[in-house]
Amino acid sequence: MAAAGAAAAAVAAEVSAAPSAAGAGGEWSREDLLEFLECARYGETEDVVAALADGAAVNFVDDGGATALLKASANGHVDTVKALLAHGATLLANANGSTAFHWAAMNGHKEVVQLLVDAFPAADVFAKNTFGKSALTEAINAGHEEVARILLSHRSVDRPAGGSSGSGAAGGGGGGGAAAGAGAGAGGDDSGDEEGSDEEGEDDEEDDDDVDAEALAAAPDSDGPAAAAAGGAGASPAS
Repeated sequence: MAAAGAAAAAVAAEVSAAPSAAGAGGEWSREDLLEFLECARYGETEDVVAALADGAAVNFVDDGGATALLKASANGHVDTVKALLAHGATLLANANGSTAFHWAAMNGHKEVVQLLVDAFPAADVFAKNTFGKSALTEAINAGHEEVARILLSHRSVDRPAGGSSGSGAAGGGGGGGAAAGAGAGAGGDDSGDEEGSDEEGEDDEEDDDDVDAEALAAAPDSDGPAAAAAGGAGASPAS
């Protein structure tokens, strides 16, 4: 009996010392987490929820600074965004200073923008990325007037300059957020590849963030800086 007990203890020790596999509620490899980001990118909500339940890091970022929330927001996956917010996703800026607000606004995803507005009252819709563009400017430049109106309902519109958290990590009512990511993809429909490598090669015109609802009627109808052809800006934050 003693020998059997010792053997069982040895097996148990060996198992506990082995690396935890993804899905076992333990350690997740980088490869596993990148796959988790891909699930968010393509709106595979059930897989995203299962991964989070098994211990996936909700705010994991890829090499371009993209999180699951950023990818889901950029592609308009409302249910996936809701799930990520419910699991404590935070608002993070990517390497180019873009957030989920920038990408959702630029791609015209009204429901996602509304979710972000509600989840992150401490954010700033006027916060600019490294290309000098705010989420509001992205929406206007892309001709998404309704999205711009939703952004104008955000608390930061009436907040004194310098009174917000800007485009870095930001807490929110629901706790969700994202880092707008870089990468290549075939820009197209809302189902999979609308993110991109951020606003490369845009012009140098200044933002006009002192915009109000009346000004939206005269908003430029040009393509947004990240709404380029497949594989270019506006494609997909997943690489």
